Amino acid sequence: MKAKKLITLALPVMLMAGCTTETYGLTQSEYKLVDKHFKADKLIEDMNRMHYSDEQIEQQLRGALATIKSEQEEAKKKSKPKEEIQLDSYSKEEKSDTGKSKKDIDNVEGYPTDTVGKKDVSTKKLSEKEYVTRLFELRLDLQQELDRLDKEIKTMFDDGGELTKPTIDAITDTRLVLNELEAVNPPKKHEEFHEYVIKSGIKDSREGLNRVEEDVRKFMVGGISTARLKEVLEKGMRDIDSGPEMWETSFEDFEKEFPGVQQKVMDKKQKELKDANEGTVNISANGKELVADWGTYRNGEFNLGFDLKKDGTFLMYESEDKEERKQTHMLGEWKYDGIKKIMTFTYKKFIEHGSEKEGIDLPPYAEFKIKSFNGDTFEMMELESEVVMKARKR
Repeated sequence: MKAKKLITLALPVMLMAGCTTETYGLTQSEYKLVDKHFKADKLIEDMNRMHYSDEQIEQQLRGALATIKSEQEEAKKKSKPKEEIQLDSYSKEEKSDTGKSKKDIDNVEGYPTDTVGKKDVSTKKLSEKEYVTRLFELRLDLQQELDRLDKEIKTMFDDGGELTKPTIDAITDTRLVLNELEAVNPPKKHEEFHEYVIKSGIKDSREGLNRVEEDVRKFMVGGISTARLKEVLEKGMRDIDSGPEMWETSFEDFEKEFPGVQQKVMDKKQKELKDANEGTVNISANGKELVADWGTYRNGEFNLGFDLKKDGTFLMYESEDKEERKQTHMLGEWKYDGIKKIMTFTYKKFIEHGSEKEGIDLPPYAEFKIKSFNGDTFEMMELESEVVMKARKR
């Protein structure tokens, strides 16, 4: 893939290395994984011979990738003790005050160290009122994503099963809200409630969500029929909804204990939705609200991360694997024009396998119009290509 094309369409990342292997939208690590299990080169050769389009090839590769990941996840669950499975993705490693495992914090130039004063509510011990407020916020976010997922599924069937990508994107966004909810740090009074009620509901919803995604991906590659997909998705959506349903009585009690909090949260969310629909961007002139580690997603998979730092520098990375991220990333500077609502990325150097990559034909900068911003997510459009991307705070 050409580095310049990647910058124009999706910001610079690992594939800017000028590699000659076409990965059809997959990251290098994803492509290698598919190749290891299914001989990707042979698959692509066969599909090209049958005149598959690039989009169809990508769908087939992503279907294979989903199958591999599903099998790996099942293998992990079977190998873990029951107690660990219930804790799901929670780690018992010692954490720093940023919420990251101390062994993951590194002083590699440009590598995210969270030393720029980020305030991550998920790692801060919350007061009782802060905790209740955060639960109401994330419960509302979750309901909005579930409504969107339900709508996308119905649209997918109405259009003859052609629009699977928006459904996968909705699944990804729903999963991200569940992750945020799981990571909330409750006050001592509610620690057991969060551990055994909130996390139990999250576990049920997450399992239902995983099944829905697996079935949609099977459908994408012709693994199941439309009739069968409708049947399994109805059950899958009921399983997803069962998580929030077990919280309802507790949320009613919270509203009695802190009257008015739920209404304030709803009013705030309605304003954010209104601002987003109208293209309102509530960002300071210096763009301080953008200082964070952001992620973009494509076809339900992590696509690109970019860490915008307080000192005006940035780091971009393609892999969620911390070691790969340290070895291969893009460094540069960013700035925000509050009047034009334009963010500019100026590229400085590209690190590949721990060494600076020389001789890459990169444009000096790329400009993105911020279309909406609500604190946790924002949409931006690359001005040259008019490609729109949605980023969520990581």
